[in-house]
Amino acid sequence: MLKYKGKTSASFTRMMINTASSLSGFRHSETPLIFFDPVCGKGTGCFCAAEAGMNAVGLDLDKKDIREASDYFSRYLKLHKLKHEQHDRSETVSRHSLPLTEFIFADTKEHFRSGDTRFLRFSCGDTMESPVLFRKGKAHIIAADLPYGVQHAPQSGSRPDSLQHFLSRVLPVWKSVLAPGGVIALSFNTLTLPSADVREALTHAGFKLPDNDIFLGLKHDVEQAVVRDLIFAFNSEEESVI
Repeated sequence: MLKYKGKTSASFTRMMINTASSLSGFRHSETPLIFFDPVCGKGTGCFCAAEAGMNAVGLDLDKKDIREASDYFSRYLKLHKLKHEQHDRSETVSRHSLPLTEFIFADTKEHFRSGDTRFLRFSCGDTMESPVLFRKGKAHIIAADLPYGVQHAPQSGSRPDSLQHFLSRVLPVWKSVLAPGGVIALSFNTLTLPSADVREALTHAGFKLPDNDIFLGLKHDVEQAVVRDLIFAFNSEEESVI
């Protein structure tokens, strides 16, 4: 495995994706799901989704992180000699462009030639611009490791934003790109963003929270400054299975 500087645990991220997938209305889908991480950082979520056979889209405001994620995946495909194409393009947003790097790949040359491929797209931009990346379809799964408010805080333009205000702004936008029947998974630091605030924000944005008590006991210690919790919510335009 190539050296990778992402700090989010791949095992934890896989758990988020697998649980969200199993709770979604697409758990029996025979076609590849589309995964979206709207604050993807260096792309751990997208890499885990691709590893699971999904298509993946990652968006982040940090140009350096997006560049590192794209460079890493490019090297990975070449190292493992996986048939692929890489395309650099942009999507138009109001008066500016949203740069995007797209990888189209397959596990074998035969699958690539037959069109049995997957895509992974990385884009650098504000998460409020998420709908631009889903003009031709919607995500089935959204998973995001929210800013912990320890070393990093969300931004509103060029100014720091509170985590509560950040959620109130972005959740309606994220819901707009999530297909009916889809599930969103959010992990966060309860020391800077209380679980009750996240649940309230999700409900206010129109998501449906699970009734099962098992989803209320996922809080765990990470380090002195981080006590992480994890919440799943359902796009309420369709009946939930949770």
